[in-house]
This record gives sequence, C-alpha cells and structure tokens, in this order.
Amino acid sequence: MSHTLAPFMWLLTGKKEIQCPRIYLDGWFDGAPPIFEGSGTLTISGTTDFSFHVHAKPHNENEALKALRLTGERLYDPQTAFRLRAVDYSGTEWNGGWVRPRVGEVQGGYWQLIGASGGLTTMVQQTEPVSGVELVYSPAPEVPFSEIITTTAHLGESKIGWRTSGGRHVFEMLGSTIEVRTEPWSNELRITASTSAALNHPYLENWLSEPLRALRGQLIFPRLVARNFADGRAFVSLRQAPSIERSLGGCATQFSSRKAGEFWRFYEHYLTYIAQHRSKDGHPEFEANPLTRFHDEVIQAHVAGSHWVLALSIASAVEGIVKMGSDFAKTPPDFAEGDLSPVTKFLSNLTPVDLRSRLNSMTSSLRRPSVARYLTQLSATGQLDTEHVSAWKNIRNRVAHGNLFEPWGTEADDIQLMKLVELLYRLTAIRVGHTTDKAQTSAE
Repeated sequence: MSHTLAPFMWLLTGKKEIQCPRIYLDGWFDGAPPIFEGSGTLTISGTTDFSFHVHAKPHNENEALKALRLTGERLYDPQTAFRLRAVDYSGTEWNGGWVRPRVGEVQGGYWQLIGASGGLTTMVQQTEPVSGVELVYSPAPEVPFSEIITTTAHLGESKIGWRTSGGRHVFEMLGSTIEVRTEPWSNELRITASTSAALNHPYLENWLSEPLRALRGQLIFPRLVARNFADGRAFVSLRQAPSIERSLGGCATQFSSRKAGEFWRFYEHYLTYIAQHRSKDGHPEFEANPLTRFHDEVIQAHVAGSHWVLALSIASAVEGIVKMGSDFAKTPPDFAEGDLSPVTKFLSNLTPVDLRSRLNSMTSSLRRPSVARYLTQLSATGQLDTEHVSAWKNIRNRVAHGNLFEPWGTEADDIQLMKLVELLYRLTAIRVGHTTDKAQTSAE
C-alpha cells in the first residue's frame, strides 16, 4: 500500500502552525486577481479548529471593502465567500477552502485578516503510484484485529515482560484490498484501500468510515485523507474530526463475541450496503448514507442532548430505518379496508368540513403500512424481542406528543431507553443483511 500521508503525520499532534510567505484570498470567479495578497500563518489546534492569520494588501481597496462587507452580511450566499490559498516555506501549496475573514488592524497599507477554515488540502506526487485511499484516525477508535502486535521488554539480556497493543486486519471485498492497522508507538488508526469498480473515487474515502460510526456509536472521521490516483497524483486533506470520547456502544454491542471476525463481517456487510445504494438520481452517495445519518443524529443527541432529546432521536431513527426497507411497503396496515369503509361512508357527509378533512386524513393514515406491525412481524420471527417493540411503542408515543423524561433518568426510563437503543442496532443489522453466525464466531 502507498504511504502518501507519511510527510503529513506531524500535523496530527498538538498545536501546529504552518508559516506561509504567500497567502491569497480570492473571490468567487476564476481568473480574477486575488482580493488580498500577503503572508501569514495557518494554525491547527486540536481536532476541529483550523484558523488563519494574514497580513495582506488589497488589490483594489474599494473592491476589498465591498467584498468584506458582503461576506459578513450575506452568510448564505456562497458567492460572497473568499477562497483561501497559501504556499508554505517548503513550497507546499495549501487550499483552505471557502472562508469569511474578519478585519483587524490596518498598518502601512497591510490589512490584518483573521478567520476560521474547515480544513486544508494539497496535491502531491506519490512515490509508488497506485489507485486507492489512505485514512488516518487520530486518536484511534477501538477496533479488534486478527493479527496482534506484541511488544517485548528486555533489561540487558533478560526478558522482563510483554504487552499487546493494536495490530492489523486485512480483507478483500468488492474487488478491493482493505488493510486496517495501528503502530505501537502512536495513537493513530490507519486504513488503506485499493480502488475497484464498486469502491472507487471520490466515494471510497468517505464510505470507509461509515461502518465504524455505526459499529462503535461514535462520530468517527479521519483526520488525514489521501486520494491516490493511478497516474501518481494524490490529493491530501487534513480534516476536522469531532471527539470520540462518548459512545452509546454501537452495533458491536449486539455481537456474541468480541473477536475480530464478526466485527469485520458486519463492516463488510455495511460497506457493501453503502456501495450498492443509489440516490434518487441513480448515483452513489458522496455524503453519508441515510442509514449512517440516522446513527450520526443519535450519536450527536447522546453527546449534547438530554434523555428526552435522545429518546426522541432514537425513536425517530427507528421509524426512519424501518421505512427505508423495500419490505416495509409490503407490510399490511393496522386495519383492513373493510374495517375502514363504514368510517369513510360516515365521514362523507360530516360537517363542519374542517372536521371531516381532519378525520379523513387520520383515516388515510390507517391505510398505509404500519411501523408497529412491521416491528411486531420481526418479533414474531425472532429477529427482535417483544421488549424492543414495546419500548418503541411506549417511548415513541410519549416523546412525540411533548411528554418529558426526567432529566436524570429513572430506572424504568433507562431500561426502556436501553431496549430502544438495542432495537436501533438490530434494525441496522437487518438492513445491511448481517446475521450473527454463532458457529463461526465460537470457532474463531
């Protein structure tokens, strides 16, 4: 596998400053001269903060003042943003994306411009051209490995101890070879993957992280990404990555074993599901798959929300995941047409009209496939427990109508909420086609 990211690993630890003798702030249209040109610093603080500090001269002072005014006033107009470009002392050309700078002091014709960026990208040449991607996660999320790193300690000629830390797991799927590994001297997880017809640019670099978020119940995103092309070109990006300190457990909590086999089988099923999914326009999804977005919303509710917000998010996510399946459309409604026809006949002459309209709307909803019945059918086949279905019915009806949870969580609420979380994870496994192979798991 290629190692395009090796020269950029130093950017991952601590606060880093990239000194740039040349920095440009361009406008929306290509071909026009920069609005500002000068020098300054690109600063990386932690895993989410990218900022810039520039001393620059405007190409045209009146036009620069107008551009700065518009960028502050029209926040939702993309054409009012600036494009940040910089060249550091090593000659690396950085692209900081679209930014909205603020003006500080003006001295000797130089304007102080400061602001935040969403990340940095650059283009380099690979030493060994290959088509694929490289991802580095820092800090590393916890994943199991089929090959374990063992470090042995010696004092002189005597062996005084050993420990295991991280390892490697390699597998092939959909024509791609994927390697997941750590190193004993760093707190980073690396994933490298070759491209194939099914796993290709520009989607693969985003798809590889989505199964991890569902498996671990954390917002797992890479800090460093390399998109390597067969002709030797490589696009490198340093990205924002939220904290992974808190977790709801993730789909991996439903496995019968903590060994690597089932974890990575689920990963393969989930990644296959993403790769085969198509949006309404018939194209693969570059952004997160709708299934992953439900998990992302639940994770964020857990990180920043209350018990009530979390319950509302999970109950809604469960309903959304149920409706994503093609099998849901075949689920019968709670009432047959024969049951509803007398009601429809009664409503046909009911007055006032507003009341008739509301009741007709309610009756129409009873003709549509039922989420509750779908879950009950899964329970009848043993794919869910009756407690899962009961928890969803109780919590969904409760939180959807403005009834609060205690902010600290009662024992009864916590038990039902735990069942609701399990329901979310089990439905996810059903959607991606993963079933626990107990015989294979016990043999590992």
